[in-house]
Amino acid sequence: MAEVDAIIMASGSSRRMGSNKLLLPFGDFSETTLLGYFLQDFPFSIFHQVILVCADPQVASIAEKFPLTVCHNDAAQQGQSESIKKGVERSTAQGGILFLVADQPFLRGGTIETIVETFAHHPNSIIIPYVDDKPRNPVLFPSVLRDQLQRLEGDVGGRNVIQAHPELVHFLSFPTGDDFCDIDDPVTYQRMKNRFK
Repeated sequence: MAEVDAIIMASGSSRRMGSNKLLLPFGDFSETTLLGYFLQDFPFSIFHQVILVCADPQVASIAEKFPLTVCHNDAAQQGQSESIKKGVERSTAQGGILFLVADQPFLRGGTIETIVETFAHHPNSIIIPYVDDKPRNPVLFPSVLRDQLQRLEGDVGGRNVIQAHPELVHFLSFPTGDDFCDIDDPVTYQRMKNRFK
């Protein structure tokens, strides 16, 4: 399998939630946080390195219990591009870099493995999950685009790099969007919590 690093972006401000959503209770036990739930079944062993980029010390404290590298983002207020750049600076994988967001609690390890396995067959491609005619996260970039990812500015993800290289895009179709649901506001948070009941 291709050598791939995973970068988990966890330094967002959670403006629509009103508080840091990654610290909210989630899962079968009241002491489990959304971040802890996301990480508990993460397939760490398939990656060359897993890097979690965060700004909140409480997020770092939770993440340090798992086999990953915590990278502090002291410029989180400048937007998503800073999380990307901080993570890419730490990345050393020669194959690719998978960018994930930590607010997708139902993203299964098997789905992540499928994305990485697809990249092994298309090692120069940008692998993008696709559900109902919409691109989803996480997205895997070949390491040859590392410099372009590090030149991103402002509150943008890798969209600009994707748009600059449409010839590299490989869409990976999934039949359902359950894995890719993210939590952005209190209504979505409550709906996802209710899935446990």
